[in-house]
Formats: sequence, C-alpha cells, structure tokens
Amino acid sequence: MVDSLGAQLISLQDEEGTEYIWQRDSRFWASSAPVLFPVVGRVRGEQLQIEGKRYPMPRHGFARQSLFSASRQGEDTLLFRLCSSAETLQSYPFRFQLEVIFTLLCDGLAVRYRVVNEDEREMIFGIGAHPGINCPLVPEECFEDYELRFAQPESVLSPGFSEGEILYSQMHDFLHGSNTLRLDYDLFQSDAIILEGLKSREVALVGAKSGRGIRFSFPDYSTLAFWTPPGKGAPLLCLEPWYGMGARDDEPSEDLAGKHGMVHLQPGGEWEAEYSIHFLR
Repeated sequence: MVDSLGAQLISLQDEEGTEYIWQRDSRFWASSAPVLFPVVGRVRGEQLQIEGKRYPMPRHGFARQSLFSASRQGEDTLLFRLCSSAETLQSYPFRFQLEVIFTLLCDGLAVRYRVVNEDEREMIFGIGAHPGINCPLVPEECFEDYELRFAQPESVLSPGFSEGEILYSQMHDFLHGSNTLRLDYDLFQSDAIILEGLKSREVALVGAKSGRGIRFSFPDYSTLAFWTPPGKGAPLLCLEPWYGMGARDDEPSEDLAGKHGMVHLQPGGEWEAEYSIHFLR
C-alpha cells in the first residue's frame, strides 16, 4: 500500500500477514518510508545555494510533502509521478520528473526511482529512500535481538553528528572488519550510522531468536545509512540508500554543485536506481 502524499510506502505484508513497514506511530516517528529529494538530510539554515542564489529547502527535500499522481503499470506495478511546478521552482530551479515505481516480488518488493531532466541545463540533485522496518517483527523479540548481516566483511567508518551536521572529522568504526552488527539503541544516540563505499550490495536485518527479518538489496546506491529515533526506544529501524547528503563539516559551502555524492544529470537525461526488500521467514 502506498500513499500518494509523498509516494510513501505505508504497508508491506507477507502471506502470513506479518507487517514489515513501520505504521507511522507519532509517539516515535510519524512517517513510514519518505522519498528524499532533491536533498538528503538537513542543509544549513534550510537554504540551498544554486548558481549563486539561495533557495529554501526543508530537511530531506520537498518530495516527501508533495502529492504524486498515481497510475497502474501492470498487475503488480504501481507508478507515482511528481513533476516540477511553479511551487517546486521556488525552491529548486530545475524542470524535472520524478517517478517512484513499486513492483511486487514473490518474496517482497522492489522500488525504483527514475529522474528525468526536463531542463536545458545540467540538473544536480540528491536522492534517497527512508523505509522504516518494524523491529522486532515478532512479539517474543526486542530491538536488541536483531543484527545487521552484510554480504561481506566491512571496514568502512561512519561520521559523527552535531545538531544535524555530519562530522567527517569524527569517524567511528562500528563494524571492525566484521560482517555483523548487533543492534543497540546506544549506537544511534547522536543520529544515523552512515556507511559509504561498502563492498556489500545487500544487508540482512535478522532476529537472532526467530530468524525472521528482511534482506535489503541496494545495488545502485553509493551510501547506506541506518537510523532509529534517538532516545525513544522505538521498535523500528530505517535502512536508507542515498546519493548525496546534507550539511557536512568538510563542506563549508551549501552550493549544490560542490556537494559530495550528488547526481549530475545532463539536459534530457534519465537516471534510475533501485532497492528491494525481501522477506526472511
């Protein structure tokens, strides 16, 4: 099930009726799977600089607060589209189409983003997904019973956070060359775990007692982040594949063209990336 407001996935169940997607409980987090576009994260002063001009830009961009048009593209596929408008041009001066395509799989769901540059100049954007997964998935488990299992051993470091700014001057080693990270709320005290340059293209979120969980595939993305609301003991974990990110301490300017990891799309060009969620039962 998908909400046209923000093209947000709000339900994904297996044949047994197990709900995998966080159900927007405002006590912890009022969203479920927002689309992050045209920026990921927070930019300083909520203003983005483009070609010398400043534009208002909310945290994670405006797509998550925009109404998408919806159409069915086959028995198992839904397409949601957002087009540039007079309103979007006030905060992001590029003409574009953003499509979010949901395709049911025999064991889960694939989500593909497609961006078309309808402008006459290079279009620069960040984009990301933010699906929240119920964690735990079964009543007899708790958050700390779950672990992340990467496809390969990993040694990449994660930056720190301070008041929403990403601190690449303060790097943390969560994996220590392992392929497994046991969940603990203390890992998320400051904010998200952000991992760039992973060798793995898949990670599993698995309950140690039940073996239930998901396998999360992100073949097209450069960055993967993990997040749960700090200090709330929330029964959810977000798995977030990204391109680009918000304010960083190694980027003194908020000029869009100079920001790390952004997508640069030529006039008339198309860009696509996909992630998928597979049930583990």
